[in-house]
Amino acid sequence: MKLSNPITLTLSVALLASFSLPRALADVQTKSGKANHSAPVKADADAVPVLKLHLEAVVKDGTKYWLPAQLKAKKGDRIRLKLENHISGPNSIHGFRLKEFHIEELVDHQGKEVEFVADHSGTFKYDCHLHPGHVGGELIVEEK
Repeated sequence: MKLSNPITLTLSVALLASFSLPRALADVQTKSGKANHSAPVKADADAVPVLKLHLEAVVKDGTKYWLPAQLKAKKGDRIRLKLENHISGPNSIHGFRLKEFHIEELVDHQGKEVEFVADHSGTFKYDCHLHPGHVGGELIVEEK
């Protein structure tokens, strides 16, 4: 490819640098084999600790529940919520809603995982958005 136009050449160099320079900086190593922390490196979302919480949809004496009835976290926590459905029968799909965090899921017997950041503190109700009579619980997010 011939690049004789100075503007085309400048744009080509800028595009090349924008794709290869960040990767090259992220791979910079010192002689000791440790990463060079002065190089700008994009934060890896997987490196953030994850608070793993678990809820189960169960039926007891004819009433359906999400258990445990209370979960706790700290503001800023990245939460991975594992949802399991142990309700059998013809109407076995169970809903899960945590409205303030914009989570609304359908949970079958295969279960579901949702991940979010608890970016505000308070007490937040979770429930089954499909069946208002089912018993939900609360997520308490405390200040750090």
